[in-house]
Amino acid sequence: MVRTVAALPEFYLAAARHHADAVVVVGLAASGWLACRSHAARHGAARELSSAACGIAFAAAAAGAALASRFLPLPTGIEPALEASLLLSRATLLGMTALLCAVAFLAANRSALLRAELRDRAEAERRLQHAKAAADEASRAKGDFLAVMSHEIRTPLNAVMGFANLLRESPLDDIQRSHVATIIAEGARLGALMNDILDLSKIEKGSLTLECVPFAPAEIAQDVLRLFGPRAAQRAVELRLEESDLSDLVVNGDPLRFRQILVNLVDNALKFTPRGSVTIALAWTKPSKPGGLGGLRTAVRDTGIGIEREKIAGLFQMFTQADSSTTRRYGGTGLGLAICRRLAALMGGEISVRSEPGQGSEFAVALPFRAEAAAAEPVVRLRMPATVPVRTAPVFGKRLA
Repeated sequence: MVRTVAALPEFYLAAARHHADAVVVVGLAASGWLACRSHAARHGAARELSSAACGIAFAAAAAGAALASRFLPLPTGIEPALEASLLLSRATLLGMTALLCAVAFLAANRSALLRAELRDRAEAERRLQHAKAAADEASRAKGDFLAVMSHEIRTPLNAVMGFANLLRESPLDDIQRSHVATIIAEGARLGALMNDILDLSKIEKGSLTLECVPFAPAEIAQDVLRLFGPRAAQRAVELRLEESDLSDLVVNGDPLRFRQILVNLVDNALKFTPRGSVTIALAWTKPSKPGGLGGLRTAVRDTGIGIEREKIAGLFQMFTQADSSTTRRYGGTGLGLAICRRLAALMGGEISVRSEPGQGSEFAVALPFRAEAAAAEPVVRLRMPATVPVRTAPVFGKRLA
């Protein structure tokens, strides 16, 4: 081992006298250039590899080798001390040249890879922008299609519903009256579905505008319970209202959309409650400062079948229900909760749900409103038409007239 180490300076001295060390540095530079090109090509960065940078690095290696051969020769017959000094200087020059050349090649290769990555990301972003533009165009086309089709379907549907109502008023036997009632019920269901689809389309397009008029939330809740009174009586389900002395509360907002949220939630609650009760609970949080926004929490609780926890997250997606068998057993399209969530967000609030299988569910909507101390404008009262049959239903502390 000692002999090998001692023989290394003599070996390098013999190579330096024949300029073999300079040739090795130039050869290594050429090999580095080829290696950079190969590596860049394997990673799709061949176009980004700078030939100028690689050429400059190779030229620097060749210049270093030429300088070493020209100004640091090792002739025979010189003093050992001078020979050792020249040998060390030559090795240092060629070593630094090789190191700088390697760093230059690595930098050029890394730069090519980064430029290729930026190019790929720019291309991906461009494709995403094109895909987004195509999706927006498809969404607009879908909205226009729904608007046109709604008009085309609603026109004959109105005629069918009108003649069905006229037919109901004519002399009919029990079987015929049952058939007419089925036509009217299914027509109303189709009309409600068309309204839901149009509302979703308007919300997605951002064309749904909200009113800001005074209304009484407790009265709207009573109207909603009156609407579902006959259906609840048929199912022997008790309808309740907990308003916490909010009968005189008047707020500024959109009463139609507030009522729509309540109708969807109570309809869902009745649909999945074979027995027990459905309760609307209203709670008002006063604003922290005069003239500020208060909070109205509207909860719809039922004693129905409940929902498993892992299925709650998908409830508010369009055309989604908690169970694939739900549509077959209870009907529905899965649009009601999606509309509720979007309307609540549009009104600056949010909707949450708590449920346990077999224990029922609670859907709570928290909405910000500004309370009216004294209504300067007439309060909006959404009453059911007189032609709709209304039955009484139990309420905490009062009955629905």
